[in-house]
Amino acid sequence: MRRNNVRSSVPLSAFEVLVKCFEESSGQTIEIEILPRDFKFPDGTAAPSFGVLFEPGYLGIRKDDLVQAFFKSQSTFFEGNARAPDGTEFSNYTFTASQIFTLFDPEFITAANYRKRCILNFRFADGQDSWKIEKIAKTEFGILNSLLTSDLPRHNKSPTLWYHRRWIIATLWPRIFKLHSQSHRSSIAQPDFKWPDFLKTELKVVCTAGRLHSPNYYAYNYARWIYGFVKGRTSSEDPLDLDDLASSSSKYILDQCLQRPTDVSIWSFLLFLFRAQGYAPSHATVLKQVLDRVLHLQWRHETIWLFVRAVMADVEVIKPPERSKIMDDLRSNETPQVDTPPADDVTPAVSNMSGKPTNVSYEEFLSQQLRILDHTK
Repeated sequence: MRRNNVRSSVPLSAFEVLVKCFEESSGQTIEIEILPRDFKFPDGTAAPSFGVLFEPGYLGIRKDDLVQAFFKSQSTFFEGNARAPDGTEFSNYTFTASQIFTLFDPEFITAANYRKRCILNFRFADGQDSWKIEKIAKTEFGILNSLLTSDLPRHNKSPTLWYHRRWIIATLWPRIFKLHSQSHRSSIAQPDFKWPDFLKTELKVVCTAGRLHSPNYYAYNYARWIYGFVKGRTSSEDPLDLDDLASSSSKYILDQCLQRPTDVSIWSFLLFLFRAQGYAPSHATVLKQVLDRVLHLQWRHETIWLFVRAVMADVEVIKPPERSKIMDDLRSNETPQVDTPPADDVTPAVSNMSGKPTNVSYEEFLSQQLRILDHTK
């Protein structure tokens, strides 16, 4: 695999190197990593001079070098921003400097507002300039995907980045589809574009961010919004099967939930999908799958049991006969048929989201949950 190692022997500043990297990867999702200060580069050295590792799909930079690039980008940005942005400024240092701002500090709201201003200037472009809207959208999705899905300290949970992604979609998608109806040149709205596929792609971004920084309320609040946005894209020309939309989303989120039993943000989003769909026979099936996993692994996480209680108590999600059958199944498992190690060899299980251990046996714990469920009507 090709790897570019940009070192001090190249007469470029860290800022200029990052500009080149961002321009080469424009519109692409790349993994961004902050390298340790003593990181050894491929040539085996760890000199104090700056270095950037760049290859297709990857960008690595040391924190000290990023700070250097940030200070340089400040003067470049504010000098270039002294005049209103126009078509010649979209790909210049000023616009790219805002990306470096965001990489250094995801809450640098001045950079986000500047990018919004650039986008608004291009939003109503027509004719030969219409491609610029597509380029902006592709660039924004590339940088946002990279920041939100990379293992960075604060970006996965940044309210500024998630709101900017929401603003981009709400502002540009109607215009992109209008262009697509006039010309099939759009690289974003393909002729076989399907809203459910777009929703699944967005949910993958959300779940990746949620996995890297859990719990992630900003990510799943965005997920609630994007679900409603896609749900509202109905028309006589492109009708959506809303039940299939909710069902397919629920199946994907369930798989993610079972991998993260303590993440209250994703379990609450699954509950949101249930309530958004309304009653469906599949809800009882999903709940049984969850409880089967809970009983088999003897999970005590309060996050999951809060989800179970909320579903069982909502008659708009699950009907009383189904609830009664699930309760009967739980009672039959009140004494779980699992191999339990000796009492003096048991690591105290986690009983709640705070991580506090408990020495209560699982049989007694399950009985407590059943008593709570009996009073949850």
